[in-house]
Amino acid sequence: MNMDGKANTSAFNRVGTMLVFLQGQDQRGLHGSIVNGFLKESVAFHGIDDLILSLDEICDWINCPRRVSEPRFLNRQMKKSFEESPVQKPEINNENRLLGMDLESYIQTFRAKDVLMITIEYRQNASLQGSVCGKITGEQRVSFRSALELMRLFSQISLTEPEDGQEE
Repeated sequence: MNMDGKANTSAFNRVGTMLVFLQGQDQRGLHGSIVNGFLKESVAFHGIDDLILSLDEICDWINCPRRVSEPRFLNRQMKKSFEESPVQKPEINNENRLLGMDLESYIQTFRAKDVLMITIEYRQNASLQGSVCGKITGEQRVSFRSALELMRLFSQISLTEPEDGQEE
């Protein structure tokens, strides 16, 4: 609590902040890794769908922001399979380092074609709400209201090199 009696939310807001290192793009889509200060290692992704699901999983692992509703399944067998499937969950970082950046994460920043900061503020209506910021956004925060909207934003990113003589 601060002197006004209000809770200090700066650490809380940082929990849902993730750095997305875009390493490249191929026929399967964008690929790279996600770093969160509360995980000891980065989480790799390949494709926009894998990125979105990984962001949601990370929120589950660090328990912030909490989901408002439980996930739905097409049938009981799929639910059972999901609940019983072993999840390779990274170790939680109790040291609370600034953005959890270790040497490997710094190396990733140099290899990345772009780095985006995604802040997940809420997980309501079985989706994600938050903002994204980076060089691609002109350093402006761009809000998204759902995972579908975030997917649409990422689908417009192209990391391919322009051909000689052509501008981006």
